[in-house]
Amino acid sequence: MAKFVPAPPSIAISAPSRGPSDIDEETSQLETLTTHSTTNISMESGASSMSIEPTYRMDPVQCFKENTIYKMIDDLIYEEMSDKRYDAKLCKEMAQDLAAKIMDKVKALEIRRYKYVVTVSIGSVQGDPPGLRMCSRCLWNKNTDSSVTVNYMNPSLYVVVIIYGLFVE
Repeated sequence: MAKFVPAPPSIAISAPSRGPSDIDEETSQLETLTTHSTTNISMESGASSMSIEPTYRMDPVQCFKENTIYKMIDDLIYEEMSDKRYDAKLCKEMAQDLAAKIMDKVKALEIRRYKYVVTVSIGSVQGDPPGLRMCSRCLWNKNTDSSVTVNYMNPSLYVVVIIYGLFVE
């Protein structure tokens, strides 16, 4: 009798038949392998791996923390921008650098199953009158998604930061 070889889940395996008379015997030994749907995660070190069952959870375990994020980003903007002067040539790099630092801070909170969008606008306070109008629209779940807006101004420039926290279902 032939030995069965392991195969991927949900595949029918049978031993090769040796002739027409063995067909009934071989089909009676037909096996179907089934497994539960799992996700395998291997650690960076490669030393161990674990299997996680799907949770089918549709609501967040931990919500987007508007107050915590506001305070953290307000402090960060003050530290980064308090000694800066407006320079139109450097504003693009300053905005990109500030957005990257904000994204790192928000990701460090490790709020699971959220995606973040960070926008940073920097403008000059000089002029008659200085101003900025911003608008955004998106598909929104009011129970799980949220945003935080932080404004900062010094004698030379203003900064408007908007952070969107979007729950991934």
